[in-house]
Amino acid sequence: MLTFISMIKNILKNNFWKTIPTPILSIFILSFLIRSFFVYQDFPFVLHPDEPTVVNSTINLRYNPNPQHFDWPTFYYYFTFPFFYTFEKFYFLLNDFKIINNLVIEQINYYIISRFLTVFFGAGTSVMVYYILKNLKVSREEALIGASIMALIPFHVTRSAQALTDVPMVFFAAVSIYFLTKIINDFNDKYFLISCLFAGLSVSTKYNGYMIFLSLGLFILVIKGFKISDYKLYIKAALVSFLGFFIGTPYSVFDYKTFLIADNPKGALWQFSNVGKVDFFQQIMNFNEYLSGRFLIDMGYLPAILSYLFIILFIINRGFLKQDNYFKFFSILIFQFLFIIWSVSGVKLQRIHYSMLAFLFLPIFSVLLFNLYLKSSKFLNLTYIFFVSISCYLLYIRIGTISLVEFYDRVSVQAPVNEFLILHNRTETGVILKKLRLPAEKISSSDLGKLNPKATHAVVTGDICLKDVPCDFELIERIESRSDSDIIYVYRKK
Repeated sequence: MLTFISMIKNILKNNFWKTIPTPILSIFILSFLIRSFFVYQDFPFVLHPDEPTVVNSTINLRYNPNPQHFDWPTFYYYFTFPFFYTFEKFYFLLNDFKIINNLVIEQINYYIISRFLTVFFGAGTSVMVYYILKNLKVSREEALIGASIMALIPFHVTRSAQALTDVPMVFFAAVSIYFLTKIINDFNDKYFLISCLFAGLSVSTKYNGYMIFLSLGLFILVIKGFKISDYKLYIKAALVSFLGFFIGTPYSVFDYKTFLIADNPKGALWQFSNVGKVDFFQQIMNFNEYLSGRFLIDMGYLPAILSYLFIILFIINRGFLKQDNYFKFFSILIFQFLFIIWSVSGVKLQRIHYSMLAFLFLPIFSVLLFNLYLKSSKFLNLTYIFFVSISCYLLYIRIGTISLVEFYDRVSVQAPVNEFLILHNRTETGVILKKLRLPAEKISSSDLGKLNPKATHAVVTGDICLKDVPCDFELIERIESRSDSDIIYVYRKK
């Protein structure tokens, strides 16, 4: 740990900023700005149901440094809290000088701060992809293309604009992989231990980060070579990895009884059982869905397709049998990528963000495809232009007012509130109706045909008037927007 701190000091002393190439700095700024467009998309609401957990848990650290729940690890809470604290001090200083005349801080400000911190990590991941590729001996131009691919992957862009932990987890995993790339031909204990530290931080940001340890283990087995005589290194690696996790989630030790709870959302073990498990054949189907189904649009199409082509050509050309350490490392990355997709395919609840860690490898594989097999700079440039065009379009259709906010802007209440009972089938819709101070009742999708007789309206994402069934409701408005796939149907009792 002391070695790591001294290395950081040396970097700062040597004017690190002067060593950053102008193009990659430009890509970082561009990546940051693109993600910033989405920060205010659901303003003045926070419609993602998981963001309040991150923000409220961070705010509550002022009362107790122990979050007292470990459904998610806590590093991002502790990282974000100093920014919240500084903002509060500055806010109240402005109030003392009468620049602001409101002692109550609107909670949306905390979400904006947390979202911009996530934007920073998202943009930083593009920079890490550049340095990873440089260490893999590709040209500077190819590394820049890889970084810009990472900057434009649609789902990574939009997820980077939310107060969530997926994107920071990927960033720390990228740093871990970066330090491995520095020791492919010349193993160095110090860099390997630093890689373990950041892998631990990745897990301490989101539990899914544990999967990156496969790369570290395979690196020892495939590239360095496992030796019993190196047991001290393995012990150090385990301790440093735990240190990385402990730095971000210290109360996993200090409050281990809560941490180990498995039958309650407060415990870490509950999270793994909560997502459920599918049988082997369903897992195969889910695996195929991740690789070729509806999630391709989130990956920007081309990076995924190019990555699959790289893996296929790598296998056909028996790259995994070559003795070159770089080819061995490529094998590790491929195995890591497939392991992530296979692992998340085994859970009952299928969500694209579960596979976020796999997104890190898409720009790397895309560039390696051209560097190793296609070897055509013109074709690479044309493909890159095509990708930028697709991504810009996919991001464009995501920018704009989302359906629920559009509903909020349109709604007009022309009767006493006590005359309403509005049904809805989404937590996010409940947030909107609460803001409007309208009585609401949540129903499940399976209950759309069995509605509360006292209901006067329904704001749902499906058809409540099923075919061949008498219906007391009539559709009065259909709201959709290009920025999301949900269509809001507004019904009124006849």
